Amino acid sequence: MSSRIIAGVTAFVTTVICAGMAGMSAFQRTPDFASAAMLAGLALVMVVGSHLLPALARGSWLVRGLFVVCVGVTLYNHAYFFDQSKRDLGHQRQMEVPPSTDVARYEAELARITARDLPEVSADLAQANAAVVRAVAVLERCKAKDNARCTTAQAQHDLAQAKVQPLEDERAQAQRAEDLRQSLAQAVAEHSALVKAATTKTVDSQIADMVGLRAETVAMVTSVVQSLALEVMGMVLWSLALPKAKAAKVPERKQQTVRVKLITPYRPARKPRPSRLIAWAKDALVAGPGQPRDSPAAA
Repeated sequence: MSSRIIAGVTAFVTTVICAGMAGMSAFQRTPDFASAAMLAGLALVMVVGSHLLPALARGSWLVRGLFVVCVGVTLYNHAYFFDQSKRDLGHQRQMEVPPSTDVARYEAELARITARDLPEVSADLAQANAAVVRAVAVLERCKAKDNARCTTAQAQHDLAQAKVQPLEDERAQAQRAEDLRQSLAQAVAEHSALVKAATTKTVDSQIADMVGLRAETVAMVTSVVQSLALEVMGMVLWSLALPKAKAAKVPERKQQTVRVKLITPYRPARKPRPSRLIAWAKDALVAGPGQPRDSPAAA
């Protein structure tokens, strides 16, 4: 299997994944099916454009500008998808947290208490105690008199004393209710902390603790980085999978090799000059009869 086929299959899978994420983000943003379908179509076009434009039209500045726009829109769609997925996961983890038994017990006990608020009961109890004190004073003054029966004073004392005991019981219930409310508030706070921990104790929160940022910021940055990596991977894989446009070939001219052979013209042997013959003849006559071997004629 060639590398171009492997790149094409991987590029197709990457484009399908990115298109699915962008389409799901469109359906997450609006409950209206028609609007969601239009947004999903827009998201799919942006994904296909960001993946295929660089491979189809290489070297064009217009295509590069469209590629940047497509990548920006796709990153927004992917970031929304990642954010909504984390929210859904957080809600699911919240549902998995069991309800607090202390909260249920405190609420049930509070429902059985019918006493009024503690400040109101305390004020009535203070008035009742003051009435008892006045009744006791009146009864004592009456008893100090000779031959006084003090029936009215005794009745007022008994009536004032009778009002104190129910108020004291109600005050005890009101105090219990106040303690239960404080315990209930503490139990609710502890349960809320458990629910929040179920949604925040994630990788994002741990990274946020290390770098000193908010967990939401870390989640957004990681979402954008993942989306950008997918877009760049899709662009590169499609560029490897699709063949490049072939340039027009210029016909090659055949070069002919010409061999040049140098021909030396024929030059006949030069005859001896007459002056040399005359000199030779003189030498021959002086030397005697016979022709010398180095005669120019012999040569």
